[in-house]
Amino acid sequence: MNKYLLVLAIFLIVSMLTNAQTKLSYSVTPWLDNKRGAVSLTFDDNIKGQYNTALPIMNDVKYGFRGTFFTITGSVPVAGVGSWSYLRDEVAAKGHEVASHTVTHRNLNQLSDTEITDEIVNSDVDIEKNIPQSKCVTIAWPFGAGGDNAKVVTESNKRYIGGRNAWGAEWTNGDPHDAWLKSLNYNMNVLAVGINPDVAIDKYIGYLTGCLQYKWLVFLYHGIESGEYDGPGKDNFIKQMDAINAKKQNLWIAPFGEVMRYNAEKFAQNLKIVSESNTQWILSLTDTLKDNQVYNHPLTLKIQDPAWKFDSISQNGKKIPHSILSGFVYVNGVPDAGQIVFHKNIISAIDNKSNAKNLFEIFPNPAKNELQIAHSIQNVSYTITTTAGHSVQADVLVQDYINIEKLKSGIYLIKFKTDTGEITRKFVKE
Repeated sequence: MNKYLLVLAIFLIVSMLTNAQTKLSYSVTPWLDNKRGAVSLTFDDNIKGQYNTALPIMNDVKYGFRGTFFTITGSVPVAGVGSWSYLRDEVAAKGHEVASHTVTHRNLNQLSDTEITDEIVNSDVDIEKNIPQSKCVTIAWPFGAGGDNAKVVTESNKRYIGGRNAWGAEWTNGDPHDAWLKSLNYNMNVLAVGINPDVAIDKYIGYLTGCLQYKWLVFLYHGIESGEYDGPGKDNFIKQMDAINAKKQNLWIAPFGEVMRYNAEKFAQNLKIVSESNTQWILSLTDTLKDNQVYNHPLTLKIQDPAWKFDSISQNGKKIPHSILSGFVYVNGVPDAGQIVFHKNIISAIDNKSNAKNLFEIFPNPAKNELQIAHSIQNVSYTITTTAGHSVQADVLVQDYINIEKLKSGIYLIKFKTDTGEITRKFVKE
Protein backbone atom coordinates (compact mmCIF):
# COMPACT_ATOMS: atom_id res chain seq x y z
CA MET A 1 0.00 0.00 0.00
CA ASN A 2 1.58 3.34 -1.07
CA LYS A 3 1.61 6.41 1.12
CA TYR A 4 -1.33 8.08 -0.67
CA LEU A 5 -3.57 5.02 -0.31
CA LEU A 6 -2.58 4.61 3.36
CA VAL A 7 -3.55 8.22 4.14
CA LEU A 8 -6.82 7.75 2.24
CA ALA A 9 -7.60 4.56 4.18
CA ILE A 10 -6.94 6.30 7.50
CA PHE A 11 -9.16 9.22 6.44
CA LEU A 12 -12.02 6.90 5.51
CA ILE A 13 -11.78 4.94 8.77
CA VAL A 14 -11.62 8.12 10.84
CA SER A 15 -14.67 9.48 8.99
CA MET A 16 -16.61 6.27 9.65
CA LEU A 17 -15.72 6.27 13.35
CA THR A 18 -16.57 9.93 13.69
CA ASN A 19 -20.02 9.46 12.17
CA ALA A 20 -20.87 6.16 13.90
CA GLN A 21 -21.86 6.40 17.56
CA THR A 22 -20.97 3.50 19.85
CA LYS A 23 -23.91 2.17 21.87
CA LEU A 24 -23.33 1.84 25.61
CA SER A 25 -24.43 -1.41 27.23
CA TYR A 26 -23.20 -1.98 30.78
CA SER A 27 -23.88 -3.17 34.31
CA VAL A 28 -22.13 -2.94 37.68
CA THR A 29 -20.84 -6.29 38.92
CA PRO A 30 -22.29 -7.51 42.24
CA TRP A 31 -18.90 -7.19 43.94
CA LEU A 32 -15.63 -5.40 43.28
CA ASP A 33 -13.43 -6.93 40.55
CA ASN A 34 -16.32 -9.19 39.55
CA LYS A 35 -15.75 -11.43 42.57
CA ARG A 36 -18.36 -14.09 43.31
CA GLY A 37 -18.83 -13.15 46.96
CA ALA A 38 -17.86 -10.65 49.65
CA VAL A 39 -16.50 -11.44 53.13
CA SER A 40 -16.19 -8.97 56.01
CA LEU A 41 -14.23 -9.84 59.16
CA THR A 42 -15.68 -7.83 62.06
CA PHE A 43 -14.46 -7.62 65.65
CA ASP A 44 -16.48 -6.34 68.62
CA ASP A 45 -15.74 -5.07 72.13
CA ASN A 46 -12.01 -4.07 72.05
CA ILE A 47 -10.86 -7.48 73.26
CA LYS A 48 -7.12 -7.86 73.69
CA GLY A 49 -6.64 -10.88 71.41
CA GLN A 50 -8.04 -8.93 68.48
CA TYR A 51 -4.99 -6.65 68.58
CA ASN A 52 -2.32 -9.05 69.86
CA THR A 53 -3.30 -12.09 67.77
CA ALA A 54 -5.82 -11.46 64.98
CA LEU A 55 -4.38 -8.20 63.66
CA PRO A 56 -0.79 -9.43 63.06
CA ILE A 57 -2.12 -12.58 61.35
CA MET A 58 -4.42 -10.60 59.06
CA ASN A 59 -1.64 -8.14 58.25
CA ASP A 60 0.72 -10.95 57.27
CA VAL A 61 1.61 -10.78 53.58
CA LYS A 62 0.24 -14.31 53.20
CA TYR A 63 -3.26 -12.97 53.83
CA GLY A 64 -3.39 -9.18 53.62
CA PHE A 65 -6.97 -9.15 54.95
CA ARG A 66 -8.51 -5.91 56.16
CA GLY A 67 -11.26 -6.02 58.79
CA THR A 68 -13.60 -3.83 60.82
CA PHE A 69 -13.00 -3.18 64.52
CA PHE A 70 -16.25 -2.08 66.15
CA THR A 71 -14.90 -0.10 69.06
CA ILE A 72 -16.46 0.79 72.43
CA THR A 73 -15.01 4.29 72.59
CA GLY A 74 -15.50 4.71 76.34
CA SER A 75 -13.34 1.62 76.94
CA VAL A 76 -10.27 2.87 75.05
CA PRO A 77 -7.52 2.02 75.85
CA VAL A 78 -7.56 -1.71 76.48
CA ALA A 79 -4.92 -2.72 79.01
CA GLY A 80 -1.55 -2.84 77.26
CA VAL A 81 -2.96 -2.35 73.75
CA GLY A 82 -5.79 -0.64 71.92
CA SER A 83 -4.96 2.97 72.75
CA TRP A 84 -6.17 5.69 70.40
CA SER A 85 -2.67 6.05 68.98
CA TYR A 86 -2.58 2.28 68.39
CA LEU A 87 -5.98 2.34 66.68
CA ARG A 88 -4.79 5.25 64.54
CA ASP A 89 -1.31 4.00 63.60
CA GLU A 90 -1.62 0.20 63.69
CA VAL A 91 -5.24 -0.36 62.73
CA ALA A 92 -6.65 2.49 60.60
CA ALA A 93 -3.30 3.32 58.97
CA LYS A 94 -2.97 -0.32 57.86
CA GLY A 95 -6.27 -0.15 55.97
CA HIS A 96 -8.60 -1.57 58.61
CA GLU A 97 -11.86 0.13 59.56
CA VAL A 98 -12.34 1.56 63.05
CA ALA A 99 -16.10 1.80 63.53
CA SER A 100 -18.60 2.51 66.29
CA HIS A 101 -19.83 0.07 68.92
CA THR A 102 -21.29 2.98 70.95
CA VAL A 103 -19.64 4.66 73.95
CA THR A 104 -20.49 2.28 76.80
CA HIS A 105 -21.97 -0.86 75.13
CA ARG A 106 -25.38 -0.56 76.79
CA ASN A 107 -28.49 -2.13 75.29
CA LEU A 108 -29.96 0.71 73.22
CA ASN A 109 -33.49 -0.64 73.57
CA GLN A 110 -33.28 -0.03 77.31
CA LEU A 111 -32.18 3.62 77.12
CA SER A 112 -33.98 6.94 76.96
CA ASP A 113 -34.03 8.90 73.72
CA THR A 114 -31.37 11.26 75.07
CA GLU A 115 -29.11 8.37 76.11
CA ILE A 116 -29.54 6.71 72.71
CA THR A 117 -28.45 9.91 70.98
CA ASP A 118 -25.42 10.28 73.27
CA GLU A 119 -24.29 6.69 72.66
CA ILE A 120 -24.61 6.89 68.86
CA VAL A 121 -23.35 10.43 68.33
CA ASN A 122 -20.50 10.60 70.83
CA SER A 123 -18.88 7.33 69.72
CA ASP A 124 -18.69 8.72 66.19
CA VAL A 125 -17.24 11.99 67.49
CA ASP A 126 -14.66 10.11 69.60
CA ILE A 127 -13.41 8.07 66.63
CA GLU A 128 -13.13 10.96 64.18
CA LYS A 129 -11.45 13.18 66.80
CA ASN A 130 -8.78 10.59 67.62
CA ILE A 131 -8.38 9.13 64.12
CA PRO A 132 -8.78 12.22 61.91
CA GLN A 133 -7.65 10.47 58.72
CA SER A 134 -10.48 7.92 59.00
CA LYS A 135 -14.15 8.82 58.72
CA CYS A 136 -16.42 6.64 60.88
CA VAL A 137 -19.25 5.38 58.64
CA THR A 138 -20.68 2.22 60.26
CA ILE A 139 -21.95 1.04 63.63
CA ALA A 140 -22.59 -2.31 65.35
CA TRP A 141 -25.43 -2.13 67.87
CA PRO A 142 -24.55 -3.81 71.22
CA PHE A 143 -26.35 -7.10 71.83
CA GLY A 144 -27.84 -6.83 68.34
CA ALA A 145 -30.47 -4.51 69.77
CA GLY A 146 -31.62 -1.44 67.91
CA GLY A 147 -32.38 -2.39 64.32
CA ASP A 148 -36.11 -2.45 65.12
CA ASN A 149 -36.05 0.69 67.31
CA ALA A 150 -37.23 3.82 65.45
CA LYS A 151 -35.13 6.19 67.57
CA VAL A 152 -31.98 4.07 67.10
CA VAL A 153 -32.53 3.85 63.35
CA THR A 154 -33.21 7.60 63.03
CA GLU A 155 -30.10 8.61 64.96
CA SER A 156 -27.95 6.00 63.20
CA ASN A 157 -29.05 7.20 59.78
CA LYS A 158 -27.87 10.70 60.66
CA ARG A 159 -24.32 9.54 61.38
CA TYR A 160 -23.66 6.27 59.56
CA ILE A 161 -24.26 4.55 56.22
CA GLY A 162 -24.72 1.03 57.61
CA GLY A 163 -25.21 -1.00 60.76
CA ARG A 164 -24.64 -4.60 61.88
CA ASN A 165 -26.50 -6.67 64.42
CA ALA A 166 -25.01 -9.36 66.63
CA TRP A 167 -26.60 -12.31 64.85
CA GLY A 168 -27.85 -13.38 61.47
CA ALA A 169 -30.17 -15.78 59.72
CA GLU A 170 -29.71 -18.10 56.79
CA TRP A 171 -29.07 -16.46 53.44
CA THR A 172 -31.80 -13.91 52.78
CA ASN A 173 -32.36 -10.61 51.02
CA GLY A 174 -31.50 -8.43 53.99
CA ASP A 175 -31.11 -9.66 57.56
CA PRO A 176 -34.66 -10.01 58.96
CA HIS A 177 -33.33 -8.97 62.37
CA ASP A 178 -32.00 -5.71 60.95
CA ALA A 179 -34.79 -3.32 59.99
CA TRP A 180 -32.34 -0.59 59.04
CA LEU A 181 -30.48 -2.83 56.61
CA LYS A 182 -33.79 -3.86 55.06
CA SER A 183 -34.94 -0.25 54.80
CA LEU A 184 -31.96 0.61 52.62
CA ASN A 185 -33.50 -1.66 49.95
CA TYR A 186 -30.13 -2.85 48.65
CA ASN A 187 -31.44 -6.38 48.09
CA MET A 188 -28.23 -7.81 49.57
CA ASN A 189 -27.92 -11.54 50.16
CA VAL A 190 -26.23 -11.21 53.55
CA LEU A 191 -25.47 -13.56 56.41
CA ALA A 192 -23.95 -12.58 59.77
CA VAL A 193 -22.20 -15.45 61.57
CA GLY A 194 -20.97 -15.26 65.16
CA ILE A 195 -17.71 -17.16 65.66
CA ASN A 196 -17.04 -19.19 68.82
CA PRO A 197 -15.15 -22.41 69.69
CA ASP A 198 -18.14 -24.50 68.54
CA VAL A 199 -17.86 -23.36 64.90
CA ALA A 200 -15.90 -26.23 63.33
CA ILE A 201 -13.65 -25.53 60.36
CA ASP A 202 -15.87 -27.61 58.05
CA LYS A 203 -18.84 -25.41 58.92
CA TYR A 204 -16.71 -22.29 58.45
CA ILE A 205 -15.70 -23.50 54.98
CA GLY A 206 -19.36 -24.24 54.26
CA TYR A 207 -20.25 -20.62 54.93
CA LEU A 208 -17.53 -19.52 52.52
CA THR A 209 -18.76 -21.91 49.84
CA GLY A 210 -22.29 -20.56 50.18
CA CYS A 211 -20.95 -17.03 49.88
CA LEU A 212 -19.70 -17.78 46.37
CA GLN A 213 -23.27 -17.42 45.07
CA TYR A 214 -22.73 -13.62 44.94
CA LYS A 215 -23.59 -13.22 48.62
CA TRP A 216 -22.15 -11.21 51.50
CA LEU A 217 -20.79 -13.09 54.51
CA VAL A 218 -20.11 -11.11 57.71
CA PHE A 219 -18.08 -12.95 60.36
CA LEU A 220 -18.47 -11.59 63.91
CA TYR A 221 -15.57 -12.17 66.30
CA HIS A 222 -15.32 -11.25 69.96
CA GLY A 223 -12.36 -12.94 71.62
CA ILE A 224 -9.61 -14.63 69.61
CA GLU A 225 -7.44 -16.44 72.13
CA SER A 226 -8.70 -19.46 74.04
CA GLY A 227 -10.17 -18.25 77.32
CA GLU A 228 -11.40 -14.97 75.88
CA TYR A 229 -15.13 -14.52 75.34
CA ASP A 230 -16.12 -16.77 72.40
CA GLY A 231 -12.44 -17.04 71.43
CA PRO A 232 -11.82 -19.84 68.90
CA GLY A 233 -8.11 -19.97 69.80
CA LYS A 234 -5.14 -18.81 67.75
CA ASP A 235 -4.67 -22.10 65.88
CA ASN A 236 -8.32 -22.22 64.85
CA PHE A 237 -8.23 -18.57 63.80
CA ILE A 238 -5.27 -19.33 61.52
CA LYS A 239 -7.19 -22.28 60.02
CA GLN A 240 -10.11 -19.94 59.36
CA MET A 241 -7.87 -17.38 57.64
CA ASP A 242 -6.35 -20.22 55.58
CA ALA A 243 -9.86 -21.24 54.51
CA ILE A 244 -10.60 -17.72 53.30
CA ASN A 245 -7.20 -17.51 51.63
CA ALA A 246 -7.90 -20.70 49.66
CA LYS A 247 -10.95 -19.03 48.09
CA LYS A 248 -9.79 -15.43 47.86
CA GLN A 249 -9.42 -15.57 44.07
CA ASN A 250 -13.23 -15.56 43.98
CA LEU A 251 -13.92 -13.55 47.14
CA TRP A 252 -13.71 -9.85 47.90
CA ILE A 253 -12.42 -9.59 51.48
CA ALA A 254 -13.16 -6.06 52.64
CA PRO A 255 -14.16 -4.07 55.74
CA PHE A 256 -17.86 -3.77 56.51
CA GLY A 257 -17.96 -0.08 55.57
CA GLU A 258 -16.41 -0.64 52.15
CA VAL A 259 -19.03 -3.23 51.23
CA MET A 260 -21.79 -0.89 52.40
CA ARG A 261 -20.35 1.93 50.28
CA TYR A 262 -20.06 -0.29 47.21
CA ASN A 263 -23.69 -1.32 47.50
CA ALA A 264 -24.96 2.22 48.07
CA GLU A 265 -23.04 3.49 45.05
CA LYS A 266 -24.07 0.53 42.90
CA PHE A 267 -27.75 1.35 43.33
CA ALA A 268 -27.26 5.10 42.89
CA GLN A 269 -24.87 5.20 39.90
CA ASN A 270 -25.38 6.27 36.32
CA LEU A 271 -23.00 5.80 33.39
CA LYS A 272 -23.61 7.69 30.17
CA ILE A 273 -21.80 8.78 27.01
CA VAL A 274 -20.47 12.33 27.06
CA SER A 275 -18.97 12.40 23.58
CA GLU A 276 -17.20 10.32 20.95
CA SER A 277 -14.54 11.22 18.43
CA ASN A 278 -12.16 9.34 16.19
CA THR A 279 -9.66 9.10 19.06
CA GLN A 280 -11.74 8.93 22.26
CA TRP A 281 -14.94 7.54 23.74
CA ILE A 282 -15.75 9.64 26.81
CA LEU A 283 -18.10 8.38 29.54
CA SER A 284 -19.41 10.03 32.70
CA LEU A 285 -19.89 7.98 35.89
CA THR A 286 -21.97 9.74 38.56
CA ASP A 287 -24.20 8.85 41.48
CA THR A 288 -27.03 10.53 43.36
CA LEU A 289 -25.28 10.32 46.75
CA LYS A 290 -24.35 13.68 48.23
CA ASP A 291 -21.18 13.04 50.25
CA ASN A 292 -18.32 12.27 47.87
CA GLN A 293 -15.88 12.08 50.79
CA VAL A 294 -17.75 9.00 51.98
CA TYR A 295 -19.02 7.58 48.70
CA ASN A 296 -15.76 7.39 46.80
CA HIS A 297 -15.32 3.64 46.39
CA PRO A 298 -14.52 2.22 42.93
CA LEU A 299 -17.27 0.32 41.15
CA THR A 300 -16.48 -2.49 38.72
CA LEU A 301 -18.15 -1.67 35.42
CA LYS A 302 -18.97 -4.45 32.97
CA ILE A 303 -19.14 -2.75 29.57
CA GLN A 304 -19.89 -4.49 26.31
CA ASP A 305 -16.66 -4.58 24.31
CA PRO A 306 -16.88 -1.91 21.59
CA ALA A 307 -16.38 -2.92 17.96
CA TRP A 308 -13.22 -0.83 17.68
CA LYS A 309 -9.88 -1.45 19.39
CA PHE A 310 -8.53 0.77 22.15
CA ASP A 311 -5.11 1.25 23.69
CA SER A 312 -6.03 2.16 27.25
CA ILE A 313 -8.67 3.55 29.62
CA SER A 314 -8.21 6.50 31.97
CA GLN A 315 -10.22 8.40 34.57
CA ASN A 316 -9.52 12.03 35.31
CA GLY A 317 -6.35 11.74 33.23
CA LYS A 318 -4.95 8.73 35.14
CA LYS A 319 -4.62 5.37 33.41
CA ILE A 320 -6.69 2.62 35.05
CA PRO A 321 -6.28 -1.14 34.54
CA HIS A 322 -8.90 -3.14 32.68
CA SER A 323 -9.53 -6.67 31.49
CA ILE A 324 -11.57 -8.22 28.68
CA LEU A 325 -13.51 -11.43 29.18
CA SER A 326 -16.22 -13.03 27.03
CA GLY A 327 -16.97 -9.88 25.08
CA PHE A 328 -17.03 -7.48 28.03
CA VAL A 329 -14.57 -4.88 29.32
CA TYR A 330 -14.16 -4.84 33.10
CA VAL A 331 -12.84 -1.60 34.58
CA ASN A 332 -13.02 0.07 38.02
CA GLY A 333 -14.31 3.63 38.06
CA VAL A 334 -15.14 6.00 40.92
CA PRO A 335 -18.42 7.91 40.69
CA ASP A 336 -18.07 11.72 40.47
CA ALA A 337 -14.28 11.43 40.15
CA GLY A 338 -13.79 12.56 36.56
CA GLN A 339 -14.56 11.34 33.07
CA ILE A 340 -13.73 7.80 31.97
CA VAL A 341 -11.99 7.83 28.59
CA PHE A 342 -11.43 4.93 26.19
CA HIS A 343 -8.42 5.87 24.05
CA LYS A 344 -9.06 4.44 20.60
CA ASN A 345 -6.46 2.76 18.42
CA ILE A 346 -7.25 3.88 14.87
CA ILE A 347 -4.19 2.50 13.08
CA SER A 348 -4.92 -1.02 14.31
CA ALA A 349 -7.93 -1.11 12.02
CA ILE A 350 -5.49 -0.86 9.08
CA ASP A 351 -2.49 -2.81 10.32
CA ASN A 352 -2.63 -4.83 13.53
CA LYS A 353 1.16 -5.02 13.61
CA SER A 354 1.40 -1.30 14.30
CA ASN A 355 -0.61 -1.86 17.47
CA ALA A 356 1.91 -4.27 18.99
CA LYS A 357 3.97 -1.49 20.54
CA ASN A 358 0.89 -0.35 22.50
CA LEU A 359 0.01 -3.75 23.94
CA PHE A 360 0.85 -4.80 27.49
CA GLU A 361 1.82 -1.46 28.94
CA ILE A 362 3.18 -1.96 32.45
CA PHE A 363 3.10 0.50 35.33
CA PRO A 364 4.34 1.72 37.70
CA ASN A 365 7.90 1.25 36.56
CA PRO A 366 9.89 0.95 38.83
CA ALA A 367 7.43 -1.16 40.88
CA LYS A 368 7.54 -2.38 44.46
CA ASN A 369 4.76 -4.88 45.21
CA GLU A 370 2.48 -5.05 42.17
CA LEU A 371 2.97 -4.57 38.46
CA GLN A 372 -0.17 -3.26 36.73
CA ILE A 373 -0.79 -4.57 33.21
CA ALA A 374 -2.82 -2.61 30.65
CA HIS A 375 -3.95 -4.91 27.86
CA SER A 376 -6.98 -6.01 25.85
CA ILE A 377 -5.99 -9.56 24.91
CA GLN A 378 -7.39 -12.87 26.14
CA ASN A 379 -5.51 -16.13 26.82
CA VAL A 380 -2.24 -14.60 28.02
CA SER A 381 0.59 -16.22 29.94
CA TYR A 382 3.73 -14.53 31.18
CA THR A 383 7.30 -15.37 32.21
CA ILE A 384 9.59 -13.10 34.23
CA THR A 385 13.32 -13.60 33.76
CA THR A 386 16.48 -11.92 34.91
CA THR A 387 18.57 -10.09 32.34
CA ALA A 388 20.76 -13.21 32.30
CA GLY A 389 17.78 -15.26 31.12
CA HIS A 390 16.95 -17.14 34.35
CA SER A 391 13.21 -17.67 34.84
CA VAL A 392 12.02 -16.47 38.28
CA GLN A 393 8.24 -16.36 37.93
CA ALA A 394 5.64 -17.63 35.42
CA ASP A 395 1.87 -17.99 35.37
CA VAL A 396 -1.33 -17.34 33.43
CA LEU A 397 -2.40 -13.69 33.44
CA VAL A 398 -5.88 -13.77 35.03
CA GLN A 399 -5.97 -10.25 36.49
CA ASP A 400 -4.71 -6.81 35.51
CA TYR A 401 -1.78 -7.00 37.91
CA ILE A 402 1.05 -9.34 38.91
CA ASN A 403 2.33 -9.69 42.47
CA ILE A 404 6.11 -9.20 42.45
CA GLU A 405 6.69 -8.83 46.21
CA LYS A 406 8.96 -11.89 46.35
CA LEU A 407 11.31 -10.72 43.61
CA LYS A 408 14.65 -9.28 44.61
CA SER A 409 15.44 -5.70 43.65
CA GLY A 410 16.83 -5.43 40.12
CA ILE A 411 16.04 -5.29 36.41
CA TYR A 412 13.77 -7.94 34.88
CA LEU A 413 12.25 -8.88 31.56
CA ILE A 414 8.62 -9.98 31.34
CA LYS A 415 7.49 -11.90 28.25
CA PHE A 416 3.77 -12.03 27.46
CA LYS A 417 2.69 -14.94 25.28
CA THR A 418 -0.60 -14.73 23.36
CA ASP A 419 -2.32 -16.85 20.73
CA THR A 420 -0.70 -14.71 18.03
CA GLY A 421 2.80 -14.09 19.34
CA GLU A 422 5.03 -12.80 22.12
CA ILE A 423 5.81 -9.34 23.51
CA THR A 424 8.62 -8.53 25.95
CA ARG A 425 8.78 -5.60 28.35
CA LYS A 426 11.47 -4.48 30.79
CA PHE A 427 10.81 -3.31 34.36
CA VAL A 428 12.67 -2.44 37.55
CA LYS A 429 11.81 -4.04 40.89
CA GLU A 430 12.51 -1.67 43.76
